[in-house]
Order: sequence, then structure tokens, then C-alpha cells
Amino acid sequence: MNEAVVQQSIASHDWRCVVLHGCVAGTVRSVGEARRLFPEATGKTRIMGSFKQIVSRFLQPAIFPFYVLLLVYLVTYKPHVARPDECITAAILKILPIWFLVYYTYQRQETTGAPPAGRNYFLYGLMISSLGDVCLVYQNLFKPGVGVFGMAQLCYLLHFRRGCTRQTRAWIAPLLGACVYVILFPGMEETSMRLIVLLYTCLIHAMLYYAISGYESRPSPSSFCAMLGAFVFISSDFTIAFSKWVYEFSLAEGVIMATYYTAQLLLTIGNS
Repeated sequence: MNEAVVQQSIASHDWRCVVLHGCVAGTVRSVGEARRLFPEATGKTRIMGSFKQIVSRFLQPAIFPFYVLLLVYLVTYKPHVARPDECITAAILKILPIWFLVYYTYQRQETTGAPPAGRNYFLYGLMISSLGDVCLVYQNLFKPGVGVFGMAQLCYLLHFRRGCTRQTRAWIAPLLGACVYVILFPGMEETSMRLIVLLYTCLIHAMLYYAISGYESRPSPSSFCAMLGAFVFISSDFTIAFSKWVYEFSLAEGVIMATYYTAQLLLTIGNS
């Protein structure tokens, strides 16, 4: 058995890889037996290990500039309290945390070697998202902003769909998308907006579908962060739409800011 490969598989909880190498060596015949042979990666120990890995990624010094840039934006324009002024400075400060995530992802790719096929789709998604952020600073650019974010979701789903082999639970995504659209539909009076939101809903929930499938196919702290990021992204966009077309509530801006930047950070950590 290739011990290095097995240990790496244990760290990522890829039991099928452990079984494969164990079967080649004639020592492991099932997932259950793999877990019995490697008790250090099972049960509560395995869960706590995954949790610590996720937390450590949020606290790594390399990611701190993201928090600093986000804090500067929040303190300067207080977008979590009320909609900021429509000005270029607000737009620049808004996208700086996202552009740092672009830089962080690129540096991680350079450090770990050449990126695998399709990895650049994630970078494209982040960069296009920043353009969508600029559009949403200006109220008259809301429709183009939704369209731009739709392109970002397309890039994300193209990234996530690589290597997806299991979709047992992923079907929750289109069901959730249908429920979201039914809730929002009555509040949208313009036919064009209904079509734009329908297309965007399909794209972002397709992204969620592949994020869930990715976690099912390759369960690990990274794929879990990516899946969680997809869910949080949808909650952020749903809050925007719900506040705009269903019921406007005072905490909407704060929820939108918190969930949006958390989602982008989770996606980055899960895919770097």
C-alpha cells in the first residue's frame, strides 16, 4: 500500500481512495474495514479534525488582508447599515476585498504548481463578481448587475462540475430554486425582470447543484467549504430580492453584506 497516498486520503476523508489502495495491497476490502484500520480518522476525532482544518484556513495570516480591506469598506461607508453613496470611491472599496481573493487564489495556484484544468474558471468568477459589485452600487445598473453576476455563477458552476460523480443529495438545489422563484415572482411587475431573475435563479442553483455534488463525490474540508459558500451565496442574493420585491426590512443591508463576503471567502478557501 502506498502509505503517502493513503495518509493524504485519510486527511481529506476520501475513503474510496483508501479502499482502492488497500484492495491493491490486499489489506482492505471495504469502507468499514478502512475505517477500522484507521481509527484516528473516524468518529468524533475525524469531525473535529475537519472542523479545525476549516477554522485554521479562516485564521491563516495570508487571508488577513481580506478582513482589513473589508473592515475599511464597512467603516468608511457603513453599507451594513444603509445603502452607500453612489460614487466611484464606494465602488472601489467594495471590490477591493474580492480582488484580494483573486490575488490570494492566484498565489495559491502558483505555490502549488500549475492549476488543474478548469481552475481558472473560479478566478474568472471572482473577477466578474467584482464587476457585478460595481454595478450594484448604482441603482440604475441593477439589471446589468444581475446579468454580470449570472456570468459569474456560470464560471463557478463550470469550475464545480469537474469530477462530479455523485448527485444523491444535489437534487435539493433545483427544488430550492423553484421555491425561491415562486416566492419572488408575485413582487416582480416587469416581464423583463422576471425573465432575468428566472435565468439567474437557474444559474446560481445549478452552481449549488454542482457544489453539493462535488462534496458528495470528494468529501473533504475544502469541498465542504465550497458547498457551504454556495448556500450562503444564495441566501445573500435571496435577501436582496426578498427585500426588494417581497418585504423590505431594516436589517437587510447588514445580512446582505455579511452573507455575500462570507460566501466569497468560503468559495475561495474551498477552491484554493
